[in-house]
Amino acid sequence: MSISRCIGPRLRGLAPLLGVVLTLGCQSGGGGSAGSGVCGPGKETIGRLDGEPLECGEFMTALREDQGEAFFGRFVERKLVEREARRQGVSVDPAQLEKAVAADLADTLRSRFNGDRKAMEAQLAKYGISFETWRLSRVREQETDLLVKGMMAKGPSEASIDALFTQRFGKDGLRRRIRQMFFSTSPEESRLYPRLEYEAEKPAVDAEARALAETLRQRVESGEDFAAVARAASEDAAADRGGELAEGMLARLGPDLEAAVARLQPGQRTPVLAGPRGFHVFQFDGVRKGAHYQGAHLFVSAARRGSDDTRTEAARFEEARARIDAARARIVAGAPFGEVAREVTDDAVTRDRNGDLGAFDTGRLGPEADAALETAPLNAPSAIVRTANGWELLYLFGRELDSTLDRKVIRAITVSTEYARVKARRLGPTLGDRAEAAAKAALARVDAGARFEDVAREVTEDETTRRTGGDMPNYRPGQLADEVDAALEAMKPGERRVVRSARGTWVVEYTTELRTERKAVEAELRKELAGRPVTGGEIKRFVEDLRARAKVEKSL
Repeated sequence: MSISRCIGPRLRGLAPLLGVVLTLGCQSGGGGSAGSGVCGPGKETIGRLDGEPLECGEFMTALREDQGEAFFGRFVERKLVEREARRQGVSVDPAQLEKAVAADLADTLRSRFNGDRKAMEAQLAKYGISFETWRLSRVREQETDLLVKGMMAKGPSEASIDALFTQRFGKDGLRRRIRQMFFSTSPEESRLYPRLEYEAEKPAVDAEARALAETLRQRVESGEDFAAVARAASEDAAADRGGELAEGMLARLGPDLEAAVARLQPGQRTPVLAGPRGFHVFQFDGVRKGAHYQGAHLFVSAARRGSDDTRTEAARFEEARARIDAARARIVAGAPFGEVAREVTDDAVTRDRNGDLGAFDTGRLGPEADAALETAPLNAPSAIVRTANGWELLYLFGRELDSTLDRKVIRAITVSTEYARVKARRLGPTLGDRAEAAAKAALARVDAGARFEDVAREVTEDETTRRTGGDMPNYRPGQLADEVDAALEAMKPGERRVVRSARGTWVVEYTTELRTERKAVEAELRKELAGRPVTGGEIKRFVEDLRARAKVEKSL
């Protein structure tokens, strides 16, 4: 299902930016060969190709086949909102709608075209889209949002109340009061191998790092791939991208190392070199061609969602990969890139532009994306690219090479002598077992009569609760780890357990169970929500609630 069959090949390049707009524009007359307002007497053709008529019925059939599935969900949601608004007697004031559309236009002009409306019209015209067509699509989007806001102004939806109740009082109104001590498997958080110990053995640390760097260089000299060795063993920010240095990284290591790398020819590497942060081996891979691009992207983050996100890095990247794999599959199946990007992307800057990046140059998205952009296909989704913070899916519809943007590809294998990296190297292999042993020792002290809060203040590595002796008076599932939640489900108030996870080991004491009935606090929640501005998340929940209660049948 290609959007180009609906909008024509010369518009294909704008699909990532205007996927929603173009779909709406094609849909606006209805579906099928007898679409109301599109096909009929006097409208048998929609245009001509080298003098040959393009039949309206054929066009509408292709439109239904190509875009019906992609548009169906949004079409249903809009119909549900309109139906519910009629039931509640809610309508949109034309002046308010015009104001919202004008604000949308102003934001687009400011963020995309530096306030130049003529530049925006020229860009749209380049792909055969009139400014009015674009504007009408925004009218529809804003009208739907305003209808939802109007209904929510009469009182918050049940979905919004449910969400606030769960946030405030826990799932099904169940909260637990617990106390906990934490022993981390993260070297950064662990209290083992303190800095004083590191300082005392610094000469030995340096000798050990140099020897390890020599060993890694020998592995490359023996035929192993430099990027693979760097990815597995290097100890700097470039490791995840196979040691490829980002712009400016080499300069920060000092002029001596920069000069040594400048003497390399493509394919050559340096001996082990000492730097201010450790020991390095550099390799010059060659030159990456620079370019000016037009395109869009979809980014799925693998970063922590907050201080209470207990997922390991591997788990975060795995979950993010599953999301972007599903998004790419939808695009390959025919969904407009822009539509999927708007729903899925974690890039707040480009979300409202359907992932559109506009015109950008080599270096904008980082070295990982640059490597993919150089050979990515045009007018098709790229392969998925891992970055330091998540996953990128790219969609290019223009690439113009520019030799002034060419840059050398330098890779590095680094063995660090900095405290944090040395600590990770020392503790990594055994830290999980050490953390569990420390937790068991702490529990034994409490079982022998020591006060839980006293032991927690002394030994816990959770600085957030150290002062309170590990007390968490309003614990909700997800705050620590899935393993802790599973243990609490099986525990009774008064019990204590040692619970191990990938993040670390806890001593958990279940002190009190707290239950709240929704009816008892519903009036309070309604009053609180009534005083809040309506957010995009609440609009989404409102629409999802309507859809969940409706019987939707599809026969495309």
